[in-house]
Amino acid sequence: MSGYDDRPWLARYPAGRPAGLTPDFDDALAMFRATVRRDPGAVAIRYFDGRLTYGELDELSDAFASALLDDGFRRGDRVGLYLQNVPQFVLALVGTWKAGGVAVSVNPMNRQRELELLLTDSGATVLVCLESLYRDVAAEVVP
Repeated sequence: MSGYDDRPWLARYPAGRPAGLTPDFDDALAMFRATVRRDPGAVAIRYFDGRLTYGELDELSDAFASALLDDGFRRGDRVGLYLQNVPQFVLALVGTWKAGGVAVSVNPMNRQRELELLLTDSGATVLVCLESLYRDVAAEVVP
């Protein structure tokens, strides 16, 4: 038991402010899907001079999820996302959620030893990375 169990900060809330939050969505995938329904043409990702709309991201992430499932991926399986800040990260993240998986973000600065430890500890059965990272690092860790 700690001093925080009594939630002392609530005494500082203005009168009428609720003590808790009521989220609009059960999870991030539900929020993504609501955004796609509301405005599929809205820009979801800007990357250099390119753009990807929510509708396009939805279609591409559906294809990624289907590829995972076709390859035997099951609910609760983990996908290592060994990517920089690129559109493919978001696509693989959302696709992993759609397939019922757990995304494991892996720092692209990690080298072979760190990558091997993270994949082992996380239980990731799939690794998504750019060709350059596979060639320079991941090829030593995964076949």
